Amino acid sequence: MEDNAASTTTYGRSKASEIVLSQRMVPKSHFLRLPGESKNEIYACLTDKYHLKSLRRPKRTKSIFIHPRRHRLALLRVCREIHAETALLPFKLNKFHFCSFVGIEVLCVRITEQQRTAIQAVHLNINLWERPNRRYTMDAMIQNGVDTLPSLLPGLRSVNAQVIWRPTPYDGKTQADMGRYSKKLKAWMHGDRGMSGEVIAHYGWKYSGLDVRS
Repeated sequence: MEDNAASTTTYGRSKASEIVLSQRMVPKSHFLRLPGESKNEIYACLTDKYHLKSLRRPKRTKSIFIHPRRHRLALLRVCREIHAETALLPFKLNKFHFCSFVGIEVLCVRITEQQRTAIQAVHLNINLWERPNRRYTMDAMIQNGVDTLPSLLPGLRSVNAQVIWRPTPYDGKTQADMGRYSKKLKAWMHGDRGMSGEVIAHYGWKYSGLDVRS
């Protein structure tokens, strides 16, 4: 225990020393001395226009090494001051795409409450041609305590969904069922808020003339 404490004292920085270091850096940085409005415009140009997809690697897939690529969001790693000013912007300014309801749950478990609250736009692209007892359904999320999507993402302002329902002989579903599901889905997505967005439902294997919009 004493060795660990000594190593922390020797190599680690205290909070006070970090504050002093930050105060020294700001006057020396031309960028950090810019007015807040100018920095916000620069941050917006670098952190928006992304379509962020929630993906999970299958358990059976072996991990491989991927060389890091340069991208605009790397700005967040430049220094503590810039990170503090931009940490929530990728969540606030971009649209998150999900291909399953469980993907929403997985993302919300891995991010902080502030990051969840900062998310404002979501797009769902759901395939309902698997068996209805799969945990990828909206009913599974309701059973897990997610009454509405805004209860999971409090800052949500815009949500759209594209639902593909390809019926199979065993389910006996009709286009009328698709319409009822679409209305139920929209109510779940919007909750008691007046948000922008719509549900576009495609029923059958051929989409022409079979769209149900709610």
